[in-house]
Amino acid sequence: KAISYFQERLKRAPANDPWHQRIKDELNDLNPGFKFQAIQTELNQVDVKLTQEAQEKAKQEFQQQVIRVEKHFQKAQEHIQQKNFDQALEELDRAQTLSPNNPKLMRSREQVVFEQQVEDVRRRAKVAMEKLDEGDLESARKAFQEILATIPDSSIQ
Repeated sequence: KAISYFQERLKRAPANDPWHQRIKDELNDLNPGFKFQAIQTELNQVDVKLTQEAQEKAKQEFQQQVIRVEKHFQKAQEHIQQKNFDQALEELDRAQTLSPNNPKLMRSREQVVFEQQVEDVRRRAKVAMEKLDEGDLESARKAFQEILATIPDSSIQ
């Protein structure tokens, strides 16, 4: 009966209770296996606490990483709006470094590459048209052929 009483008292007592250590000592005197049980219980409590702390830390790190990815993505969107495709790709690459298999980032990167190619074709077509307007047919033909060689056979989208 004494062992049961002391065990229950120990469970209910806060760790800073002045009787806490005395109860442990008394239990150890009454039941030599108690010390092992007490150590095992404390180890389990420490393990649970460490696991919870590790999970919380991992959760916080993940949340911070998501925020960093989203910041890079937003910067990329700003660069896309300004047609600064090289800078947009740099921001998307930074985001993909943090989140390599993110489908949103992969689609956005494909779209930027496509838009970059479209802008390049437009720029080169403008130059070719200027050569045509100047009457330089050979240079215009060569420029148009180079443009056609760079356009993919199927749509990227």
